[in-house]
Amino acid sequence: MAARELSLPLANARLAFGQHLAGERRLSPKTVEAYGRDLDQFAAFLGAHLGHTISLDDLAGLKATDFRAFMASRRRDGLSARSLARSLSAIRTFYSYAERRWGVENAALTLIEAPKQ
Repeated sequence: MAARELSLPLANARLAFGQHLAGERRLSPKTVEAYGRDLDQFAAFLGAHLGHTISLDDLAGLKATDFRAFMASRRRDGLSARSLARSLSAIRTFYSYAERRWGVENAALTLIEAPKQ
């Protein structure tokens, strides 16, 4: 994996992911839009949380506490358990895509449980 690919900004990777969802996976436009919105919120949170623009390399180094902090932040914003579960699903799906495409792995994500509905 080339270092320049891992320095790809998360926003650019998210666009490639959206094209993958719409083109290859043929998900509905509403699903692609919702996943994109969830990932944009995740990126915005991480940018504030870590204090810089997020790249793919940053995603590999996140800890379970970072994911939990995001979920807690979204809950404080009034997000329902169902919406939180979809947001977590979007993040997991993105990580699965990023692992296949760019070799980005993060085992900490497996420690995060979806909220009870």
